[in-house]
Amino acid sequence: SRFLSSKKFLNAEFSKEVLMNRAYKNSILHFATHNAQVPNEIFGTLPALIMGNKNQLDFLDILSISNLDFENSFIILAACNTTELLKEDTDAFSGIVKSFKLAGAQEIFATRWEIETKSSEKFVVSFLEKLAKGENPGTALHQTKLEFIKSREFNHPIFWGAFTLVN
Repeated sequence: SRFLSSKKFLNAEFSKEVLMNRAYKNSILHFATHNAQVPNEIFGTLPALIMGNKNQLDFLDILSISNLDFENSFIILAACNTTELLKEDTDAFSGIVKSFKLAGAQEIFATRWEIETKSSEKFVVSFLEKLAKGENPGTALHQTKLEFIKSREFNHPIFWGAFTLVN
């Protein structure tokens, strides 16, 4: 496999400092979090991922992300609207996704709009199970979408249409 080893960082174990002090070449990184707009002196606000826990929140903004080393990595962003753009930028991917690409990520699993918690959790778990069985991300995403389309509870596109891959 192209991903040689794995390490879990959950809740308080996962911080901005942990992320900034490691190299993540040839890795799979799964961010199960929320995103936000955070203040910035130059741009006013910037898209960012929320890190930490209720007692100690931190933010990883797009400038910090773009300075990390994610060469040849697969990034899974299980958060709402991770393809959101910078307000003044006309580039199709100017926010969080673009920052991961600038940091060297090979492929990014992202969302195009706000996602509902229960269905998105089921979607991501099913997607990850397919990856664990050796499916490539494109096939795993396609199969998971078909699974949802065939279901009675989550067949509406609001539940599966937000998920996309960016190469």
